[in-house]
Amino acid sequence: MSLHCNRRTQLLLLTGLILLVLLVAFLAGRLIPDSAVAADFAQAKEPPSWSHPFGTDHLGRDLFLRTLKGLSTSLTVGICASAISAVAAVLIGIAAATGSRTMDSFINWLIDLVMGVPHTVLVILISFACGRGLKGLLIGVAATHWTSLARLIRGEVLQLRSQQYVAVSRRLGKSSGWILLHHLLPHLVPQFLVGLILMLPHA
Repeated sequence: MSLHCNRRTQLLLLTGLILLVLLVAFLAGRLIPDSAVAADFAQAKEPPSWSHPFGTDHLGRDLFLRTLKGLSTSLTVGICASAISAVAAVLIGIAAATGSRTMDSFINWLIDLVMGVPHTVLVILISFACGRGLKGLLIGVAATHWTSLARLIRGEVLQLRSQQYVAVSRRLGKSSGWILLHHLLPHLVPQFLVGLILMLPHA
């Protein structure tokens, strides 16, 4: 028991440390002004030093500061896009499992369609259609990462709906909304969290 608690404590501490490092990197990237990474040809291609830990590129821009700003942008896209995709996947999966046959068939067709198009091509097309820059990229990534989790959620809801306690709740006169809130959603939380964590690095 003591060993188990020690491992759990170590895991929690390690997780907290990783989250702290990511938070510091995110905030540092946000606080760095654009002028700090502007071109300065007088310092082009400098080797790593105390003033430029990663050196400079051919335009004289500090590579360490550019790395922090890039990491901050990557974290923004990853967290926001994966969160939107995960929530959309849960809603779409529940709609497919609890809706009509036509709704289920349409959602399955839509999932197959999105998964059938090359991922990078689809992201580029959606990003261009929604506007270039961070906004278009967020929409493009969020709109293409929900399919696998939605299919998983659909299967889980179909399985839960056949459980005996759900049938008992229906016989007791409980509404579909009550069953969804008290019986289905609590069981979908683990799938949601795992799907969110797996989507984050990919996004």
